[in-house]
Amino acid sequence: MSTVSEDAPMSYYMLKQGEFASTSKLFGAALASPASSRSTWQRSVRAAEFSISEVVGGRVLAAGRQELGSSDEQRETATEDGRLYQKPPCNFCDFSALCGLKGDLS
Repeated sequence: MSTVSEDAPMSYYMLKQGEFASTSKLFGAALASPASSRSTWQRSVRAAEFSISEVVGGRVLAAGRQELGSSDEQRETATEDGRLYQKPPCNFCDFSALCGLKGDLS
């Protein structure tokens, strides 16, 4: 992990809009951010390490599945563990038609 004390300027380029989204004025109008880039980076690394350890351990999760808890519950668990959490968009997974369904639908 880097020992640099200040946040490095970074930006996300939104291709469709043709604009940069950044908290740094180096990329245009700065956006407000509730978290520093350092904190976001550290939480992202924790999330990646967690996901890799799950796969190495033989467990792959479809995060939109209800038995894993609601999105809010999953976010709370990840936050308590220092991981970044982003609600899955549920449009890329083979389970998108099944998530949240209960009972026998045959």
